[in-house]
Amino acid sequence: MTLWTHARLARRAGAFAGLALVQLAASAGNEVPAPAASSTSAAQSSSASPAASSSASAPSTGNNSSQIVFEPTVKALDAIWAVRHELHAKIIEFLKKKPALPEDYEVLWRLSRLSYYAGFFALPQGVAADEKMAIFQVGSESGDKARRLAPARVEGHYWYAVTLGGWGIAKGILNALSSAKPMRESLTEAIKIDPKYHFSGPLRVRGRLYNKLPGMISFGDNKLALEDLKRAVSLAPESKLNHIYLAEVQSKLQSKAEALKTLEFAKSLPDVVGVSEEASYRKEISELENRYR
Repeated sequence: MTLWTHARLARRAGAFAGLALVQLAASAGNEVPAPAASSTSAAQSSSASPAASSSASAPSTGNNSSQIVFEPTVKALDAIWAVRHELHAKIIEFLKKKPALPEDYEVLWRLSRLSYYAGFFALPQGVAADEKMAIFQVGSESGDKARRLAPARVEGHYWYAVTLGGWGIAKGILNALSSAKPMRESLTEAIKIDPKYHFSGPLRVRGRLYNKLPGMISFGDNKLALEDLKRAVSLAPESKLNHIYLAEVQSKLQSKAEALKTLEFAKSLPDVVGVSEEASYRKEISELENRYR
């Protein structure tokens, strides 16, 4: 194989990786944050029913977002998250200041989650790569610190993986590809701890990686993707995104007709996550339906 061919394959692989990591944007939910009182109670909360969690913490316009204090505390970060779709500019400003990372697991994973949301949903289109990287770096650093502080907890592993993916694609094609392996490792650990977390987020995101990464020079494998995504759907059937990602794999391994059935079912599901996220899901379903028909 010539050097030129290697370079071309690397570019194609990076493009696939970039697409996969960017599309992790839709993977956030709106779960009830784990209580900060103790590691035990928080760990129990993370396994609670996603459906019940999402309805309990759905964004409410009754909250006065103008009175929310932006600081790295559990109370503040929970308040911000509840009305995040109303606070894009303030969230970005807060994260740009690079808040100090405390020795507090509950604060750290929430910072990582907020960084994910800011990087994928709050930043305006066309923003400079350096700005994206700065936002995602807050999340990857806080997520990494969280998972090291409490390796038996799921949140740190999950949000570290997602924000690392965002940082990688903002950095460039080769970094997106190199981020895939540590992402998979962290997601696999999260699956071992709690595969139901975030509407089966760890399974969904790992399945997405298997689906979008190239098999020739990375670990892409649609059969593994199908296994993860079927399991994600079985554990969290209320998540539109689980069905959307499953449909994309079905279109490759089964048929477009089967994928369209899955998308039709996804459309029938009620909203269970944030305002921005659900709008993204509906748009993605429509685009995929047009592609498969």
